[in-house]
Amino acid sequence: MRGGKTSTDVILLNGHHVEVRKNLWQALWHLRARNFCVSDLAKDHKFTEKNTKWIWIDAVCINQSTTTERNHQVLLMGRIYKTAVEVFAWLGCLSDLPFGSGVHTAVYQLEALTEYKDPKVWEERILRYGLHNFVHLFTLQYWQRMWILQEIGLASKITLLFDTMSADWAGFEHLRHTLHWTKHLEFYTSVWVRKETSTFWGLLIASQVFRLAFHRLDASSNTLEELIYTGQFSVCADPRDKVYAVLGLATDCQNGELEIDYSKSLFEVYSDVMNFCRKTYRDTKQSERLLRLSTILQASFDRAGELNDGAEAWLACSNVPTKTNLFKLRGLRTGIIAQLRAPVHSGTLLNKVSRRPPHLGMSPDPLSKQLLELSKAYPITSKSSFATQVSFPFKLRPLPENDTTKQSKIFRPSKNETIHTCLPFTTDDNRTGYAPPNAQLRDTICQFPDSEIVAVLREQQDGRYEIIGRAFVENASSSGFGPVVGGFWREIGFEVDVVTLQQLTAATDPVLIMPGRPLTSRQW
Repeated sequence: MRGGKTSTDVILLNGHHVEVRKNLWQALWHLRARNFCVSDLAKDHKFTEKNTKWIWIDAVCINQSTTTERNHQVLLMGRIYKTAVEVFAWLGCLSDLPFGSGVHTAVYQLEALTEYKDPKVWEERILRYGLHNFVHLFTLQYWQRMWILQEIGLASKITLLFDTMSADWAGFEHLRHTLHWTKHLEFYTSVWVRKETSTFWGLLIASQVFRLAFHRLDASSNTLEELIYTGQFSVCADPRDKVYAVLGLATDCQNGELEIDYSKSLFEVYSDVMNFCRKTYRDTKQSERLLRLSTILQASFDRAGELNDGAEAWLACSNVPTKTNLFKLRGLRTGIIAQLRAPVHSGTLLNKVSRRPPHLGMSPDPLSKQLLELSKAYPITSKSSFATQVSFPFKLRPLPENDTTKQSKIFRPSKNETIHTCLPFTTDDNRTGYAPPNAQLRDTICQFPDSEIVAVLREQQDGRYEIIGRAFVENASSSGFGPVVGGFWREIGFEVDVVTLQQLTAATDPVLIMPGRPLTSRQW
């Protein structure tokens, strides 16, 4: 019942009129129409277990305006859904949906699938009605709600309610089994239908519904990291619920490793998650996993300004963290800045974009592409992080001498350059990109493996590197670093505080990263 403002209606609760969302009102009305009600209600409101059916509804049972109660009740929600006799999933009314008839048919098919045990019968029924109706069902807004992750993952019995119809969750399991074993169903259909069926098959297999089904079936996938990946596109009114809504399901957070506290800022919640993962990641991919999770979590929050304000507040009030509180990352030194050119201002480009005809909008033209590239180059404000060169496992590339550095079109930035200004640069191996305004000639370019994140470093007298900012490098990809010129790269070890990690991985691209582990056949 969460995720955005909707019209409201009134219910009678303990003799009081309570305003609830229309969606909840409809669900309660249809439950009562199905004879799910409190019978023999005495005038003195005394209930007996024998003739009373209890319904727990978070929107009614939790006082959302009281932080203390909210913290306590959300902590209990995992146990509530796990011990509930039955959980109802209200999908909506036929008249309220643009493809209501298709959803109606799909729910009917699911209900019919639960009546048979033979997979061949499931296959025949699916082929008879087609897959397009399931696409309508799987694209309902209900499946994009953040809170249903733990509701579906923990419930012992789930019943889908749609208008006057109902279906058991087992129907989804039969559908998943059938789609997995029959692949595209192309052996059972004509050439004309095959392409359409294959498209629908792909949409269903990659859907959020089957991801939820996978978390329900395989408890080993219910780590906090995997659940954050699954919920990255989900909707909730409070961005902190991108974390709190899955703690009851996360198998690695069952002993109070992360506390639920709605008095914390969004940055503090981000910091709690990343510090938890810093302590639990023990494999060789620790650096890559931390960077990927930090990027996805920030993009999932979709509150860049709020995170940045929290980071600045953290810098203003915290002491320099001890070495045990730093995140250890690894990168590769891929070049040095050999040329800097005149600065480019994002405000100028935005003015050009705003003057274009409305039908163009933010189309993927060179101007919009340049704006996106500029957004990936900015300074790092924390000064308690550093990088060091690892012992030499790689052959070194000779560095250019001062007298051979190209001096044409060089721009030396002033101290007053802002975060909205970037410096076009060229490296010693002729790679191009944008650097933050505080970059200088001979600064080091360092890229992180399996990532498009590029850092700008400046060597200090003690041999360590200061982290200057983040840069954008043309043709940098998560699969490689481009051609090697004159040797191999140096490995750089980073020790960064949580603010530097947040700024290095800040969400700049509206397209979110998909989970690190792709769907396998076990998840179909």
